[in-house]
Amino acid sequence: MSSLYTRKNSQYIWIKWYDKNTHKHCYASTKIIDNPSGRIKAKAFKREFDSEVIIQHRKQQTGITGNQTLDYAFHHYLKNNAGKNPFTLYEYENFFNKFTLKFSRELNTNKINKLDIESFLNQVKTFKIQQNTKYNICKNTKKFLNFLFEYGYTAAFVINKDVITGPEVKKKIIFTEDDYKLILENLSTKNNNFKVTVQLLTFTGLRPSDILNITGEDIDPIHGTLNYFSQKLGKHRTVPIHSSLLPILIDRSAEVNAGRLITYKSISQMGLAMRRYLKHLKLDQKGYNLRTFRKTFDSYGYENNMEPMSAAELLGHSAAIAQKHYREISIKRMKNELEKFQPFSKQVTLVVTQEGQLIKSCK
Repeated sequence: MSSLYTRKNSQYIWIKWYDKNTHKHCYASTKIIDNPSGRIKAKAFKREFDSEVIIQHRKQQTGITGNQTLDYAFHHYLKNNAGKNPFTLYEYENFFNKFTLKFSRELNTNKINKLDIESFLNQVKTFKIQQNTKYNICKNTKKFLNFLFEYGYTAAFVINKDVITGPEVKKKIIFTEDDYKLILENLSTKNNNFKVTVQLLTFTGLRPSDILNITGEDIDPIHGTLNYFSQKLGKHRTVPIHSSLLPILIDRSAEVNAGRLITYKSISQMGLAMRRYLKHLKLDQKGYNLRTFRKTFDSYGYENNMEPMSAAELLGHSAAIAQKHYREISIKRMKNELEKFQPFSKQVTLVVTQEGQLIKSCK
């Protein structure tokens, strides 16, 4: 990084930096006069100078030389992220399709600048899509830019936070008790593939992507455990099987042998089957979907005093994330927890008489 300084007998502001190629300190005049307005200009000059030094150094480190197209850089980006969840890669592709509405795929990466990027992010706000989809586009724009900065495809700059679309905090939706019973009781009319899908989602709390590729060999009936690969976490995990689910999985394993317990080709296909079922039950207007099972699992577990760390392990989450994004706490539970707060040495109970009067009773 460079630094600014002044010299005796010079009216200009000077810049000093260390050249990593020659391993020497270098000095040069900015040709900007040393006065209040000149110091502001000199600071801006320093930022541009540092960006150019950094980009040249990174090009030397990464071997990226000359002008590269945006399309070339994005394929490099995908190659670096090839091991990620397919849905994440789909999000990257979706972002880039939106990004190239503003920027040509053949555009040289060194032509990308702060004003054009902020113009694109402001344009995203006008798209007729869900707010969280806009948020994902903005998030992936920043991630892709950081990649471009890291490899020296373009000079680094800071995006004004006011142009970024924030996430929408949606109401947590879980199955009501009556609706949950309706969903489970009507499974007898469905095929084994759909039955097992719903039972797995109900009694494990796992993500749809977690259960999609479970095979008969992943079920251990002796120890009552289930092994699955979490695409989200990128690792294999083992969880216990609920007593109500174990006989269902044993029967299904015997039916499919070493094959997959669920024969849906994708989560989209699984989701379509669920939407049809909810429509058949006239529950399609309540905001329910595949992930509602996961949120309901955590919420009902908490209602029944499931230990938070255990719930988090079963869900494959940290306790804090599970509570923030999945758990819906009922008024009844909050009321019971609220009554544990007693600011006085003696517990005070309020009794309502037949006349409607409140009487304090101390224990």
